[in-house]
Amino acid sequence: MRLTFTLLSSFLIICSINAQQKNVEVEIKQIKQAYTFINSSKLKSNSYKYSNKCGVVNACITLYYLKGEIVKITDNGIGDDDKAAEKWNYEYYFKSGNLIFSYEWIKYYDNDLEKSVIDEKKEYFKSNKLLKKIENQKTTYPTNKTINYYDDRYLLKGIKSVKDINQIYKCLN
Repeated sequence: MRLTFTLLSSFLIICSINAQQKNVEVEIKQIKQAYTFINSSKLKSNSYKYSNKCGVVNACITLYYLKGEIVKITDNGIGDDDKAAEKWNYEYYFKSGNLIFSYEWIKYYDNDLEKSVIDEKKEYFKSNKLLKKIENQKTTYPTNKTINYYDDRYLLKGIKSVKDINQIYKCLN
């Protein structure tokens, strides 16, 4: 009896997890459609070139607008590969003001491995809740990870000048 109950409980938990992941994949499909639409739309943009004493040699943040609303932000740059990474490409997508997708690619020199390393991360959000994360080709479905409007990806929406960038991206000592 006890073994039957344990097996039944395990089966129900597995079924529940599979159903949740299927629901998440439906959400992911909608997010992919949204950022595909954004990338195929004619967008207005404002770009802000920046560098800093934190090792950023040449970088640019661009805010993209559709009907007056920020729908995409990119941050591409080259660093000194010491204080800052060698290269990076970040893309953040928004729908109805909320972050829906985050893509981050970064190349840097790993002193422990004594070689250049590339990290890639994709995150899918709904209502500021992380639905799915793919980091260096490893997929996870976090259950309790959320972000708030103090996250840098939201703060970047308020950029009006290079000074604003320096307030968001502060140098680490």
